[in-house]
Amino acid sequence: MSVVAGDGRLSILKYKGDTGKYDIIIVDAFSGGGIPTHLLTTEAIEVYKNRLAPRGLLVFHITNRYYDLRPVLKSISDALHLSGAMSSYIYHLKEYEEESLYVVLANHSTQLEPLLNRGWKRFGDDDGLQNITAWTDDYINILATLKQATILSDEMKMLLTMHKNRMTVHRNQVDKYSALHG
Repeated sequence: MSVVAGDGRLSILKYKGDTGKYDIIIVDAFSGGGIPTHLLTTEAIEVYKNRLAPRGLLVFHITNRYYDLRPVLKSISDALHLSGAMSSYIYHLKEYEEESLYVVLANHSTQLEPLLNRGWKRFGDDDGLQNITAWTDDYINILATLKQATILSDEMKMLLTMHKNRMTVHRNQVDKYSALHG
């Protein structure tokens, strides 16, 4: 077994002379606030795909507090004619814990059967994911991947509460005026 640590796309491109194929390629770089989007483009995944053994797997650890990257991988798997599955475990997590999300891509859908038999969900029309345009080196829409909870940050919630309170005060004033001048 050989392990190559580094920027996944650049490391694979660096070893162009190496014609070996890999049984598994793991891409794990998405847990921080900034997403290295160059690792999730159609061109990048094509590079990984070309280095896979015929029955090899691409494994993506995509846990992130702010972004849901599953739709990105789904759209790219469609574009590159790969089969995909996503982890779908639901745990009772504590407030400070986050779920771990994984996506596995394969050349053949049969390679995903062991995961599907353990509760993973296959990419498809009924997977609950939004349809987005596949990312490329020339096109990335990071806003399409924002999680709903991220959009309603604490600051936004505070502003909405202030607005709601103002609307309540205004409504009360309108009701008083209507009652007096009715």
